[in-house]
Formats: sequence, C-alpha cells, structure tokens
Amino acid sequence: MEDDQAVSGLVQLARTPLRERHALLTSALSLPTLDPLAAVNTLRREHPDLDPSVCSALVTQQQLLLAGADRGLIDATGLWMTTPVGLEQASRPQVALRRASLLASAGIRSVVDATAGIGVDSHAFARRGMHVVAVEKDPVTSEVCAANLTASLSDVDAATNVITADATEPDLLGSLAQQLPSPVAVFVDPSRRGSTRPVDGSRARPERDPERWSPPWSFVDSLRSHFDFVAAKAPGSFVPSAAWACEWLGVRDHIVECSVYSTAPPGFLATHQATLLSSVPDSEITYAAEVPHAPSHSSSAQPPPVGPLEDYLGEPHPVFRHSLAALCGTTAHAVHPDSHWITSAQPTIEGVRWYRLLQSVPVKQIANAAHDHGIDAVAIKCRESRRSISELRESIGLPDGNRYAVVVAAGLDNALLVERVH
Repeated sequence: MEDDQAVSGLVQLARTPLRERHALLTSALSLPTLDPLAAVNTLRREHPDLDPSVCSALVTQQQLLLAGADRGLIDATGLWMTTPVGLEQASRPQVALRRASLLASAGIRSVVDATAGIGVDSHAFARRGMHVVAVEKDPVTSEVCAANLTASLSDVDAATNVITADATEPDLLGSLAQQLPSPVAVFVDPSRRGSTRPVDGSRARPERDPERWSPPWSFVDSLRSHFDFVAAKAPGSFVPSAAWACEWLGVRDHIVECSVYSTAPPGFLATHQATLLSSVPDSEITYAAEVPHAPSHSSSAQPPPVGPLEDYLGEPHPVFRHSLAALCGTTAHAVHPDSHWITSAQPTIEGVRWYRLLQSVPVKQIANAAHDHGIDAVAIKCRESRRSISELRESIGLPDGNRYAVVVAAGLDNALLVERVH
C-alpha cells in the first residue's frame, strides 16, 4: 500500500476505518456552509491530528453531498462519499433499486457492474440479494466505491467485490462472470461526458452520440453475444434498436434515464414502456410505449387518437412522450397529430397535469381574454411553438403565474387559456 502522504486526501478518507470515517463525515456535514478555506481551518482546529489533505477532502465531500441531496441524487444522511464526476454519473437511488428489482424478478443471481462509479447500482443489486463484482477503472473512484459498499451494506450479508480495471479489456467481464453463481447479468452505465468531437467536426453533445460514450454503445451491444442477460443505462432521449427492451423512467418533472435490457424483465407491459416513479413505494405509473421501430401490427405502435378540444387539457409527463396512445386509452385524445397535449371530458388519467379549458383565442387576444376572466398573471407553455417564450410574454403582456397558463400547442391556430386543476 502507498504511503498515505503519496495518495490523495479522498483516498486516505476512503481507507479510514468505517466508524471513524462516519464520524468525520458527520462532522463535515455539520459545518456551516462557509467558504472552503474557512471550513478547512475549522476542521483542522477540531481535528488537529488529521492530514490537511483529508480536511480538504472532507470539505469537498460536504459540498458535493449537500448539492447531491438538493438534487435528489444522493442521501447526504447516508454518509456516502462521492466525486464530482461520480455524482453526476450516478443513478438515482430509487431508479437503481427499480433496476435491481427487475433483474431479481428475472432470476438473476449475480451481476458484474462494469462501470461501477461510486457504487449506487452495485449497492442496489446487493440489496436485492445478488452477488456483485463492481469494476471501476479510475483508481480513486474505485476506492470510494469500495468504501461506500462496505458502509452501506454493513447491516446485510452481501457478497460484493470491487476491482480496479477497464471493463473493455478482452475477456475480463467473461472471466469475472465465470466465477459467479449463474445466471449472471452484466450492467453497463457508459460515461457520456467526454469532450472529444466526432470525426465530422460537429459540435453534437456526447450524450447524443452513442459511439462517443465510454465505453461506446457498440461495446454494450456486443455483450449480447457473450452473456445471457445485459442491462444498461442510457440518457432519457435514447431510443435503442428493436433488439433491446427498454423502460424510460421519469422522476419528478424530468426523464432521468432509459433503462435498457437484452430481454424484457417479467412484468413489463410491452417490450418498451415508460414509467413515472413516485416517492411512495409501489405507486409507479407505467404505460406501454410506442417507438419508431415497433412492429406495424403492434397496437402500441398506433398513434394516439386525435379529436376536438374538450373541457380539460392534459400535459402528460415528458416520460410518456412515446406512450400517448396507451395513456389516452378510450377517454382522451391528442389535440393534434403533431402535439403531445391531450384533451378529455374528465381529468382522470394518471401521469398527466390537468388544466380546465377557459377559452381558445388568438395569441394577440389572450390579454383581453385573461382580463375578462379576472386573470392578472399566466404561465406560458410554448415548447411546441416556433415563437420564443420571451416573444410570447411580450405579446401577451402579463407577468408569470402558477394557477393560470397560456398553452401554444402544435397544429392549433389559437392559444389556449387554461386553469390548473392538479
């Protein structure tokens, strides 16, 4: 082992015995949110025997954990350790647990987590009773991962092992899988934050180019030929080929990821589905998804019905953009073939933010219509419009509000003045 002076403060902290490390992290989290230098000086006064680099690492942990907790990415009270890149890449805990539950329902006994990061997914797999080998190529992140798994699984009999290696090394994943109880799944969460530009010189962001991920999607796809079950994590905008099953996942107001599986896990409504997760256990909302490559004979591939405006206007959660036909069912329809807005006589469909339709008028008449209804502030929902929100705000001339909104939907000649129901 290296001399402690030769390794970073974060690695020293990761190697600190569990009870002492938790005490130090608790101490750091209790500090006022001072500037970093003042916080380091406070820690050095409280813990004079600590190496200064460890004090700096603790202050960095305080900042990262509080930021991650504020964004719902990590539970700061769990006293996990992280890195800036690890926090950005990590799965949300509730998403990781859902993925682990789906693998467990498929009978998977072991998982090779090929891109472990700080260990959130490895932790979830182990919590669901699976044997886990966590592979992480960055040595510092690997130390953090091992420390997190040791701490978070101390209350259960979990079989986990963390190794520092590049998952793309020839035969590595196969040799690791052979040492585990079968059936074995391989899980890959490619990094999507590289800076290398594509060969065509475009400025496309890395997350939009699967071959710029690390490892690239072609590597993930190749694993299907060597393993019985492969799972992967991709951006919410990703649409896999027809060979893969997938689930788009929404949390709060966002699409957080596309979970991809070589075989649809038991319980899937269709090969492709969309799910809105709730903070309440077992209360997720799921609809079968329609995707461009779906078979033409599949009912889920049919576009949603389209019809005239009714009493209520619905804004489906973004995660259901591929599921409008299933979401509408027989009680709602889209307002136009090019729009994601739906309308219904009753606001009863789950996973939809509902508004009562007050009036349909040209944009230039919205201010007068709002005045007639006693409305003095409106939100503007114009994602489907060619006009910018600032342009529409200037044209309407009303300040921002929450209860009432102006909707500019694709394909409609008029803007819609609506009142939020729920």
